[in-house]
Amino acid sequence: MTLTSIAFGLFSGFVGWMLTEFLAKPFREGVDLTSDVCTKLIVFDNVQARYRETAAEDLTDLTIPEQAEKRLRGAEETYRDLGARLQAFAATEPLATTCLRVFASGSGRLSGTSGRGTWSGYSGSARCSGYWTAQRN
Repeated sequence: MTLTSIAFGLFSGFVGWMLTEFLAKPFREGVDLTSDVCTKLIVFDNVQARYRETAAEDLTDLTIPEQAEKRLRGAEETYRDLGARLQAFAATEPLATTCLRVFASGSGRLSGTSGRGTWSGYSGSARCSGYWTAQRN
């Protein structure tokens, strides 16, 4: 064993670690986060709404059972947490975020008090899509 082969082995190991730690790991975390979002969209797919939209921006209160209200609050908290995690990921992992943008897209409209839109993307090989709505409290 020569000093050159040892140095080359150490350098190769360092480069492999850098690629894994700073490229592959953040990308994998982004894919896992996207998968979590898709899973929760399926879990909360049939949550009963608190309001019914009757016109362009006119909402009517609905009376919903306590169990449905509890499930709705759970969905709101879960989506708030996932949204915060997605924003934190986008802010701290710009390279992985740029790569992952190839796999997802969305559109919508936000006004002063409400908004709605659609999104679609991939989680692994599975295609996910859905819609979003927002109402200012």
